[in-house]
Amino acid sequence: MATFNSALFNSALFGGGGALPPGLTPRQVGQGLLYPALRKAQVTLGPGRTPSPAQFQDAIDELNRLTGSLGCDRLFIYSITRQEFALDPVKGSYTIGFSHDPFITVDFPVERPQMIESANVLWGDGSSSPLALAGSVNRGYAAGFYNDRAYPVSTIYFDPMPPSGSTLELLTWTQVPYFQSVTDVVLLPMQYEDALVLNLAVRLAPHFQKDVPPDVRRDAQLSLMRLQSINAPQPIADLNWGPGTWGYYGGDSGALIISGGGSSGAGAIGPAGPPGPQGATGPQGAPGVSSSVFPYRADANSQAANDPGAGTIRWNNANQTLATSLFVDVLTSDDFDVINLFRAMNPPARFVIQDEDTSQNHQVWQMTAPVIERPDWFEVPVALVSSGGAGTFSHNTRIAVLIMAEGTTGVSTLGLTIDGGGATVTTGVKGYISVPFACTITGWDVVADQSGSVTIEVAKKAGSPPNTTSDKISGSAPMQLSGAQLVQNGSVSGWTTAVAASDVIGFNVTAAATVTRVTATLRMTKT
Repeated sequence: MATFNSALFNSALFGGGGALPPGLTPRQVGQGLLYPALRKAQVTLGPGRTPSPAQFQDAIDELNRLTGSLGCDRLFIYSITRQEFALDPVKGSYTIGFSHDPFITVDFPVERPQMIESANVLWGDGSSSPLALAGSVNRGYAAGFYNDRAYPVSTIYFDPMPPSGSTLELLTWTQVPYFQSVTDVVLLPMQYEDALVLNLAVRLAPHFQKDVPPDVRRDAQLSLMRLQSINAPQPIADLNWGPGTWGYYGGDSGALIISGGGSSGAGAIGPAGPPGPQGATGPQGAPGVSSSVFPYRADANSQAANDPGAGTIRWNNANQTLATSLFVDVLTSDDFDVINLFRAMNPPARFVIQDEDTSQNHQVWQMTAPVIERPDWFEVPVALVSSGGAGTFSHNTRIAVLIMAEGTTGVSTLGLTIDGGGATVTTGVKGYISVPFACTITGWDVVADQSGSVTIEVAKKAGSPPNTTSDKISGSAPMQLSGAQLVQNGSVSGWTTAVAASDVIGFNVTAAATVTRVTATLRMTKT
């Protein structure tokens, strides 16, 4: 298993001065998890008594069965791991995770973290600065840090951009597959340690012919409910701090915090309330992409602009990745005529050529002009988008052509629910949304819990949270309810409607009366 390495936590190796985040303590599996579970199950009765080796073995076997069972219900168990990433090139946001889309390049291609426990910027002189709430300053650097927790690739934002030559250090939650030995050392978030001990006790008691104490059974059930809320958080706006000045996800907990404008420091964050009722279903989004796969063989011995032969593809350059045209026979290697499919494709349509036996070796091409038909073959003007693996194919290699056809673009929506917690919605910035695709804003909807009034200005900025004044895009016609409960497909006349991929959109309430819960939605068409 991926056990925790305690050597990382000495002051020489661990960033941020070698200190762990508050409340975290490395545990040995035997004494930290198995022993308290055996105690709660009333197997080991006396304090300080050491369970027998057989009891420890039974307990760790049952612990692994428990971990596997929780995984089936997506109640995965996580340990905390330290990772470092070079912030090069310097920019305002970085992506982290794995994408199966060959057209997407991820900045930090590692497993997307379920949670970020803490983060630091490491400097070239060996010192570090913790990334905390917006507005805290270390070495003159404003440590604003925000993770949007998108799946499978999330985006980490900095405000302002980190300096050149710095390194990002993250303490992230990674899934524990199983526990190997009672001497393994792990670092578990407190909620997960509690859930493992309590639920292991419930399983162990009948194993040793003991009755499960009612309070242990009840606490075990409650702990699983907490895990479920952590593994699938519900974003909830906390509006108790007064007019907001900057939005962020506090501690990556999933609770959207609107920081207040009070003169003294902010108070402690209270527990998140229950999620509200499900909102109305939005308009239908963009249709997906379909693909067709056709088998061919590679002709790497010639670059001549003539018929490559049945079931064959040829490149017009000996260095295949520099080719500007592909010569394709109308028949695939299994005698299917593909010309009608290529006739229907228009620039800038893309397609993939890959080795039939290993998808890692592939080329992604984009059409630069319509196909040129010849007798029994055709020419496809192209430009290389990307390649992987060797990036080329030897003569007579079995290859596959993947043609991707995208349907007519529909309407997509992005929005935010603003909850006043039973009181009238207050003014201020209420949150940000990162847009994952290029699009054009075509309209907006606002729906409230009751008839009333609300005015919402919209702002946009590339790669980081926008300023509600200088980056405003809603002009003199903001999203607005006036003595009503619902407005649909509001006008965007006077707006800046073009949105680029990775732009961040912010919502700022400038006036409100009567309404206590409002959902604001933007209508968009992908471009």
